[in-house]
Amino acid sequence: MARLLLVQSLFVEQFGIMTLSAVAKAAGHQVAFAIGSDRHILEKAQKFKPDVVGFSVLTGYQDKYLNLGKQMKRIIDPSPLILFGGPHPTFFPKVVLEDGVDAICVGEGEGAITELLEAVDRGDDISGIRNLGFEKDGELVCNPMRPLVDLDTVPFPDREIYAEYPVIHESNMVTFMASRGCPYHCSFCFNRKMVGMVRGLGQWVRFRSVDNFMQEIAQVHARHKINFIDFHDDTFILKKDWLFPFLEAYRREFAIPFSCQIRADLLTPEIAKALKDAGCQRVSFGLESGNEELRNLVLKKNLSNKSIKKAAEILRETGIEFFTTNMMGLPGETLEDAFKTLELNIEIGTRCAWTSLFQPFPGTDLAKYCLDNGYLEKPISTGKPVDTHTTSQLSQPDIDKVVRLQKFAYVVLRFPSLLPLVKKLINYDFPTLYFYIHRISYLLLYFRAAYQTTWKETIKHAWIALRHY
Repeated sequence: MARLLLVQSLFVEQFGIMTLSAVAKAAGHQVAFAIGSDRHILEKAQKFKPDVVGFSVLTGYQDKYLNLGKQMKRIIDPSPLILFGGPHPTFFPKVVLEDGVDAICVGEGEGAITELLEAVDRGDDISGIRNLGFEKDGELVCNPMRPLVDLDTVPFPDREIYAEYPVIHESNMVTFMASRGCPYHCSFCFNRKMVGMVRGLGQWVRFRSVDNFMQEIAQVHARHKINFIDFHDDTFILKKDWLFPFLEAYRREFAIPFSCQIRADLLTPEIAKALKDAGCQRVSFGLESGNEELRNLVLKKNLSNKSIKKAAEILRETGIEFFTTNMMGLPGETLEDAFKTLELNIEIGTRCAWTSLFQPFPGTDLAKYCLDNGYLEKPISTGKPVDTHTTSQLSQPDIDKVVRLQKFAYVVLRFPSLLPLVKKLINYDFPTLYFYIHRISYLLLYFRAAYQTTWKETIKHAWIALRHY
């Protein structure tokens, strides 16, 4: 059977990688995994001698992986087939025209990886496999996409693929996903483009059956003690006719506290109570900006301040803490707007607020808006990972002060009384000091709370991750 090496960028459980590993193993193929430094990945590849190397490619990491692909072809005999999958080749398929990659997978990969490995094992032609793209005579050729997968037919994610990497495998928090797809069309996200790509191929937003999902949780819980679960779905409460039966079954079967992601305007007292009764300790939702007009007209979030405040009230009354996700440095945002983001979070009692600097990812509606309205002179480069926590790419008044303010977000949300002092500090430029304030406060005030770790474990996990790069 074929030998598949899977490679990813970030030190977290990644459902695409785990699922592809499970699918390949179910078909009888051998699978290995690597993450970290180039040297470590190459050593793993040289030892395993894969027939196929599958890179899960985030935009910005493609140059790194193209270089690794070229090196693998030089040092491994026979030379492996290099396959790129994930967001970057899906939305930027012309990457297959570069040296260092032989094929790309666009969209869902379960069926494509199975057919590819079987073809490689038999020595058959792979050029007709659906969802795959290739270079032919200097041009991009993408095969038609196959129907969207029925999630109940997919093997449970292979979590043991991370066994050699304790920072992932031994986390106190285990993630699960019951669904795929999002019905919303926020301008900063690729979702609208993805919906267009899969139109006519099946239902984009899909949930697994309650029984199927419960079986996976039970299986993982039997193998490893689970202290906390994060249901990582885009909007866990989206489908009431799925949510209530699942929560009732989960409440009866397990006593594991959990978190999930919601939309503020979908939350009702009935849903909050059902979440709480089932063991929900925390939810998170997108607040994005304290300026309602900016949130709705520019970000296309279609979410009012009234809905946000109502959801916060329901959660406080129910006893569920909540996190929010936010962006600063949005096109057209003023310094006053940025302060409103912090102030709204303080007003509603946010436990922690993920606060990043907006980056106009190429291919999104909001990136085009930035170019059309003069906030960008040219598209940002996709050649290196986009940093959402250091600086802004936009040209607009007070952007430097907004960037400085973002560095204090975690501190201000935990200690609101410091806001008047921060308003003065952002008038002064101490980039190195503010950089360290942000990184340390993120680690100790956000990461620790989000991942349910002790102080010692937080520092240990950060150190292990850094050593692999």
